[in-house]
Amino acid sequence: MVNVTEAMAAKIEETESYRRLTKEGYTPLAVVNGLHRLGRSDDDVCLYHQNDGCDLHRELGADEKPIICRSYPFQVVEMEEAYFVSLAYSCPAVLAGVGGPIHEFKADLAPFLTEDAKTVLKAPTDDDGYPLTTEHSISWTDYLRLEKQLIRVDPADPVLFFLNVSCCIIGQLVSDGRLDVEELDFRRPHDLLGDAVDTFPIFAIACLSIIERELDFEEREIFAEALKNGVNPPSTLLNAPCPDFQILRADSQVIRDMLQRYISNLITGKRLLLGPTLISRLLMLSVSLALLLYYHRFQADLKGTRHFDFDQWEWAFETIELNLVTHSSDLLPYFQQFEKTLIAIARVHEGTPA
Repeated sequence: MVNVTEAMAAKIEETESYRRLTKEGYTPLAVVNGLHRLGRSDDDVCLYHQNDGCDLHRELGADEKPIICRSYPFQVVEMEEAYFVSLAYSCPAVLAGVGGPIHEFKADLAPFLTEDAKTVLKAPTDDDGYPLTTEHSISWTDYLRLEKQLIRVDPADPVLFFLNVSCCIIGQLVSDGRLDVEELDFRRPHDLLGDAVDTFPIFAIACLSIIERELDFEEREIFAEALKNGVNPPSTLLNAPCPDFQILRADSQVIRDMLQRYISNLITGKRLLLGPTLISRLLMLSVSLALLLYYHRFQADLKGTRHFDFDQWEWAFETIELNLVTHSSDLLPYFQQFEKTLIAIARVHEGTPA
């Protein structure tokens, strides 16, 4: 949802595209809770996105677009008196790895940080640092130590890597009642991992059902139940029966290199600390990567693709970022429940009361 200032709204109302959309019966500028917002079509696309581009960009110029549009594909997180920047891989230039390094865009991001500071993301904190689970916190220093280990993700099997990371941390917290980053070893499968893998499809399919049946709660339940039972319900996104869900690996070096860049981008951009807890974010990342690989394989099988297809990956990233990585607020309760489930299983392993 793209909010605009009153001054920007006045400029937009003078454009030819605004007048054309009004004549066609659309609401080019909506007012929601006193804020002006760019109108969207029935299929949830910005009304100004026409002819593979932006009408406002064409009429007003790049510097006069809404600030949220000008800041894309950058996402900024403010914490520890600093700004950390990551990139959206739904942007073709980012996915292709073209353009200059992020620091060259510092001047371009400055207006975003001052004019629209409310949209800058902030990580939740408490007296002991950042929420690790609902019961534990992690200090900034420990998080930076942990981050160095997370960057060493296995790009061939990223889904299981981050699921195992979550299991290792939860297992240590349940066993010792504290976190010691130096004692964690993510290279070895944790005893909890088998249970986590068994539980994983429940939450992954729940997220998949929301992506596929976003507006109909009853249809979501029917979709999820069908997929769990191997019935292969139709995909509204790809107009074909959904394949059985499975945890996939990255099957080529090109894909592994791309995923390595993507994951490092999210981690160094401090996106894992955006809450509600670090563990729920790690689980969200694991599910997001699983669905990214799932949708890519789905497309590749439909089209018989056996090589790296840029357009297919761009679509897969856009789908996952739109629904999970960037706009995940509706799904966060699922990952919090996933966290609670794994903690409960770990306590059973330890013989401690739930």
